Amino acid sequence: MPEPVPATVFDPVRKRYVAATPEEAVRQAVLRYLMDTLRVPANLIGVEFSLSALEPGNFRRADIVVWRPGEGQLAPWLLVECKEPRVRIDDSVAFQAGDYLKRIPCRFVMLSNGADTRYLERYPEGYRLAAGLPFFGS
Repeated sequence: MPEPVPATVFDPVRKRYVAATPEEAVRQAVLRYLMDTLRVPANLIGVEFSLSALEPGNFRRADIVVWRPGEGQLAPWLLVECKEPRVRIDDSVAFQAGDYLKRIPCRFVMLSNGADTRYLERYPEGYRLAAGLPFFGS
């Protein structure tokens, strides 16, 4: 592990220190939940995933994308949008995630500011609120 730098936090997925902002604290808590509770392997998690990988010229980044092995390739499983604790999880956050979902069609969505976390699951007619996320292996 690299040497710590003041006002930073180590990101276990990116394997480097990043600025310790309020939003980053939420992102790191979500990563711990994904890896420790849901048992998502770190190598299947993209942090600040650049949409330019899917759409050249699009420089927006999704906070977290979890990929799942599919038929011969990885398929997007979960999109996470993190906000700092003072930002409400409202329609504007959902619309931001919805814009990412046009390019990364995930089965699940998680919106969190640390205190308020909402889960959605995709159905044929669209996304609906869900009670939580399944374990990654199920």
